[in-house]
Amino acid sequence: MESNLYFQIIFPIFLGYFFGCIQTSYFLGKYKFSVNVKQEGSKNAGASNSVVLFGFKYGFFVGLVDVFKAYVPMIIIFSMYSDYPQDKVLLLACVAGAGAIAGHMFPFFMKFDGGKGMACYLGMLIGFDFSFGLIVCLIGAVLLMITNYVAAATIIIVICIPIFAHFFCGATLSLVIAISLLSCLIITKHTENIFKILNGTESTFWSVFKK
Repeated sequence: MESNLYFQIIFPIFLGYFFGCIQTSYFLGKYKFSVNVKQEGSKNAGASNSVVLFGFKYGFFVGLVDVFKAYVPMIIIFSMYSDYPQDKVLLLACVAGAGAIAGHMFPFFMKFDGGKGMACYLGMLIGFDFSFGLIVCLIGAVLLMITNYVAAATIIIVICIPIFAHFFCGATLSLVIAISLLSCLIITKHTENIFKILNGTESTFWSVFKK
């Protein structure tokens, strides 16, 4: 019984981590453009750096894949444990989503130095509550256009997400705490960007389209 409980928790983590390690920007840069995304642009293995290095079309593709990297393992968990109580299967699915974020941020084959996890985070939110996830994406897009900085919009939205999840989705306290920890992790990944914004050296969102 105890070993089965361990499997129920460990399997979603590894499933999510496996999907998270699909580093789209890294593989795209390496095999199509002969570019190491960890050495060019913002040196980040994510969608925003892909837009800078490869253009909006490829950057959008990378971002979309990164969203699905968290969403797909959650759907798999929902399907596998469909006979479980709703709150338990939701928790296991979110564990898989968190595993995907970890895989994206810390891929084993890149010396655990990957992306910043925001797109995967959005994918997890869509898996958690589809309507809520889409609303967060919309708010994030509006904040991006207003602030003109990906990092600024990201930090504002991840601070608000745990609050919104509790009041609008009825997330339990344990789930809110888990989401808050993920938000803190993503904020730490954007610390360097914030210093660049303050120093005036961070690339703006709209400037990418002027190149």
